[in-house]
Amino acid sequence: MIKKLKHILIAALFLYNAAAFAEENNKLLRHQISVDIANIITFLSKKKESNLINYKWHFDTRNALRSGLDLDWSNGKEGYKTASLRVGYERKLPIVSEHWLFYYGADARMSYWLRNFMPNYYLRWGLSPLAGIAYFLSPRFSVSTELGINFLYTNYRNPENPIPEANRNQFDTNVGYVGMIMLSYHF
Repeated sequence: MIKKLKHILIAALFLYNAAAFAEENNKLLRHQISVDIANIITFLSKKKESNLINYKWHFDTRNALRSGLDLDWSNGKEGYKTASLRVGYERKLPIVSEHWLFYYGADARMSYWLRNFMPNYYLRWGLSPLAGIAYFLSPRFSVSTELGINFLYTNYRNPENPIPEANRNQFDTNVGYVGMIMLSYHF
């Protein structure tokens, strides 16, 4: 009985999505909210580039402004506090199929990290050019992934430590966004 109900539900969702594509194919949905579901699915540790919530505003059919916010706040003795914000621009390039979309852009990012049991903290600024691909399950839901390169400048600070290495600045470059799977709702 449960198996039959699952099949009926899947068939109904498939028919709804097909009807929704036919009805809303030309409608511009300006807002998009996304979450990274890769960490939930795989139960892996959270990636630095993964933001708690992402928002995009599509100001026309090919261009969008993007943002992401991440907060991780703990009051435990071994915990830490971190806040990350990114803002950027994205340009869409449709592929032959109406379900697929390629996009590229860049994000400016800023992160703050503070340990609860030590006085040290860091501030990180950076720029991350990116490219991504999205698959539209329906006009309102899509799954996407991105690949980017992070160019980062980090200020490490420990006000109580007189050693110069405890208070330093450094540049980092790394591959970012790898392994992120974003589930998005468009409205």
